[in-house]
Amino acid sequence: MSAQPLWTKNFLFLFISNGFSSFGFQILLPTFPLLISGFGATEAQIGLVVGSFTYSAILIRPFSAMAIKWLGKKSFLLLGIFVCFVAAAGYNFATNVTLALLTRTIHGLGFGISTTLYATLAADIIPASRRGEGMGYYGLCTTISMSIAPILGVELVKSSGFTLLFMVTALCLVISFICIKFFFKPDTLTAVEEKNSDDSLLSKIMERQALFPSFLALLTGICTGGVVSFISLYGKELRIVNIGWFFLFNTLAVFISRILGGRICDRRGYFWVLLPGAFILLIGLIVLSQAKSSVTLIASALLYGFGVGALLPYLQAWMINRVKPERRGLANATFYNTYDLGIGGGSVLLGFIAEKTNYSTMYLYSSLSMIIFILIYVYYELLLKKE
Repeated sequence: MSAQPLWTKNFLFLFISNGFSSFGFQILLPTFPLLISGFGATEAQIGLVVGSFTYSAILIRPFSAMAIKWLGKKSFLLLGIFVCFVAAAGYNFATNVTLALLTRTIHGLGFGISTTLYATLAADIIPASRRGEGMGYYGLCTTISMSIAPILGVELVKSSGFTLLFMVTALCLVISFICIKFFFKPDTLTAVEEKNSDDSLLSKIMERQALFPSFLALLTGICTGGVVSFISLYGKELRIVNIGWFFLFNTLAVFISRILGGRICDRRGYFWVLLPGAFILLIGLIVLSQAKSSVTLIASALLYGFGVGALLPYLQAWMINRVKPERRGLANATFYNTYDLGIGGGSVLLGFIAEKTNYSTMYLYSSLSMIIFILIYVYYELLLKKE
């Protein structure tokens, strides 16, 4: 029997839309702190404004999952993209720290809604038999934007200032909106809403079946937080000028692992990708902690990228397979929130370790999260085999 088609019109336009939406987010990551700094903000104020994006996204996701049944998935995704566009346009009027905080918080709300709905719609339209492969390809749009957008953002600010930067951000969101509004046509049939036997508040804001994969994503997020927050400073500590090589080779490795990993997941099972991915990420962090030159830095980037690329999309695909279709929105909200908490918590914890020691020691400590990942996951698999 021939495989069910993956690159349908719906999947293609969802991929493009999510890619431009992600681009509009990634382009602001290295540049927005520069805007706040220009207002004379303190380091604490910069941290508050930048962090408000993540906090608002985390807060809105459980409620966005509950609101799907009232607005519908496509309409609610359009609302999320529109809120992001309003924030992108509003950045031009953020002339002080308070207005920047407000605008960034609004952007986080839109981002929290849209990321939840993008992943939920992707899970709906990807054939179950090719879910691992499909989620791997789906994640590539984010990978591509990560490799291009930050560099472009910095160059735009250097050459033309923030106005053009925010115009490009808004344009990306317009394209995202058009792709969903006019070209994405989801099936009219939707999953039947079942009565949930657990009516507790916890069941309404969190999907229980998503907790274990989400916890593993949290452990992965701790490592990611250390790299995202401190790799540039680590490069300065090592006196490595071209730290950009790390991001380039990291993206290349993520790209390869997501192409190869999906088919392995669908044919052999998630264990055969998740466990090797965790080991490779562990080795990558150890190599990173011992980096002394550009060569070892590139080696660590390849290992780290291959490990991360083999974990996140397939943890999410595994999670989706564990939950009922009508609970996918809440499951994705649970997954993204725990991952973001891992990044945020890891940044704080590892920053404290770096302050007391150095970045090399910090990355060595961060590898402990992958050791915990491996031990817990293997124990979980052994328990399943005994049942």
